[in-house]
Amino acid sequence: PPEAPLRRSLALVAAALLAAAPLAAQDLLVYDDDLQNGFQDWSWATHNLNYTAQHHGGTASIQMVPFDWQALFFHGPVLAGADYLELRFWVKGQASGGQQLRIVFWLAGAEQANVDLDTYVAGGISGTQWRQAVVPLAAIGLGSGSFNELLLQADGTATQPEVLFDD
Repeated sequence: PPEAPLRRSLALVAAALLAAAPLAAQDLLVYDDDLQNGFQDWSWATHNLNYTAQHHGGTASIQMVPFDWQALFFHGPVLAGADYLELRFWVKGQASGGQQLRIVFWLAGAEQANVDLDTYVAGGISGTQWRQAVVPLAAIGLGSGSFNELLLQADGTATQPEVLFDD
């Protein structure tokens, strides 16, 4: 019938449009009770990657004592910011509060983005509740950049109360 070629043409156009659409954002785990997906611990802060006394999910969290610009430092594969919408994790401060931390993205040791963590945690990291941090990569200039190193760094020289990270 004459309608058959028309149907095929529309199907080809629809397939071409779908192929041209951007790919859906991916999820890539950095930490889930242990480092994942090729990420390595290059941290120089006092920390514990298997802290089982408190955790948001699973059986362990990361414990860090922020002090003197020290950082949790996770080195991994080169990632294109365009492939990911955001960095998402859970953070828990202590009742005394006062944790001042930065999130720094590097590519082979060169800084790509550096932001105040508290800005991206609803309600801030002070207190004793787990709170979700959501850092939109495009909003911090990584929508078209790449990175392979992620730092959670003390923002200053003073010793601060411990902080926990998970999921």
